[in-house]
Amino acid sequence: MAELVAHRGSAAQYPENTLVALAAALAAGVRWLECDVQLSADHVPVLLHDADLKRTGGDPRDVFDLDVSSLATISVHEPLRLGRAYEPTRVPRLAEAVELVGEHAGATLFVEVKHESIERFGLEAVMNAVRAALTQDCVVISFHDGAIARAREFGLRTGWVAPEWSERAREIATSLAPDFLFTNIKRVPDGAALWPGPWRWAAYDARDAEEALSMAARGFEFVETKAVGELLLDPRIAAWLRP
Repeated sequence: MAELVAHRGSAAQYPENTLVALAAALAAGVRWLECDVQLSADHVPVLLHDADLKRTGGDPRDVFDLDVSSLATISVHEPLRLGRAYEPTRVPRLAEAVELVGEHAGATLFVEVKHESIERFGLEAVMNAVRAALTQDCVVISFHDGAIARAREFGLRTGWVAPEWSERAREIATSLAPDFLFTNIKRVPDGAALWPGPWRWAAYDARDAEEALSMAARGFEFVETKAVGELLLDPRIAAWLRP
């Protein structure tokens, strides 16, 4: 049995990385959630995957060039994918997402620190801003190995997202010794054994129940998906949420 992780919240049905998407996953009984974090121009961590707001908000500007007050005026309801069903939906601050998840006993939030923000503002500025918004119910994850090393120095739980399946990536994972190790399931060769280590393995992104069950069968303890609502219609997946 594996744990289900809501990738950007219940993002197949709701605008990704929004409070409504996170709340829907929590209401469904999911207790492991993931969100992406970028830094605004005034160094406020906000939930956003892309460096710009074009895809989610129809606005071509970069998040780095907008302060948090300006971001609040942009609706990230994903008009190209979801039409106007969720308009208006604002960009949440990380602190709001942490508070929401913290209201649900036993829930944990994976907070992915995006490399674009680190490249723009520097590692220390980003990690200090993110740290200030987190609680012990959060896990810092990132492709950026420097972010993981810094989070460990802060005493936070960590999860490294391996960018490739290679001996070099395995060496970095061993050096970082994160609590969780994430990989895109498409990068794992057929029949490959999962690298042993102090971590718990997580894979993304399951598109349907059969793919999720296959991930679990391969030894992944955590299966990440945007299709939370769809997967939970399968009783085999719903059983993962039961005590």
